[in-house]
This record gives sequence, C-alpha cells and structure tokens, in this order.
Amino acid sequence: MLERFANPWLEHEYRVIATNQEEKFRIRVVPLIVRRCRGAACCAPTSQNLALATAAHLAFTHAPLESLGEAARIPEFVTTTERWMAILARDGVAAALAETAACT
Repeated sequence: MLERFANPWLEHEYRVIATNQEEKFRIRVVPLIVRRCRGAACCAPTSQNLALATAAHLAFTHAPLESLGEAARIPEFVTTTERWMAILARDGVAAALAETAACT
C-alpha cells in the first residue's frame, strides 16, 4: 500500500478512496474483528490495533458503534474501542499511536 501511494504516477483522490467507508469497513474489517475477538483475549495487541482502527473509522465517518453489527455485540471490543475513541478525541492521533507502541 505504501508503494502504491508513493508512486507519483498514480493519482489518489482521498475523497474517492473514502467513499462508502462504512460499507467497506463492515464488509472487510468487521468479520476480522469478530474472528479475533470472539472467544479470544480482546486485549491482545492485534485486537487492540483493530479497536484503535475502529475508533478512528468511527471518528472519521461519525458512525455509531451500532453500525459495526456483530462486532458491536462483543462487550470487551466495545469497551476497548470506546477507550480509544476517548483517547483520540482528548489527546489526538499521535498520542494514540504512541500508546499502541508502548503496549507492544
């Protein structure tokens, strides 16, 4: 992905890339969340990163947690996502990323 965005010959219109983000997230990411967090430790680094990505997605799209379907019914994941949402709102992206780096 980084190589693709670094290619000066490809034009990337972020507004086009961001189109239909809720649907893309529901199709591509929610099944991964359900597989990783059901019956597993939702505090594992992978699950923490998924929760942070979800929090960023929800902040960007202004979508409610309920839009996550089955993932919104996993209590540990919801709690972790809400914690990341609070960190993002209060401290910003850099602080959230620094915290994830400290946890690994």
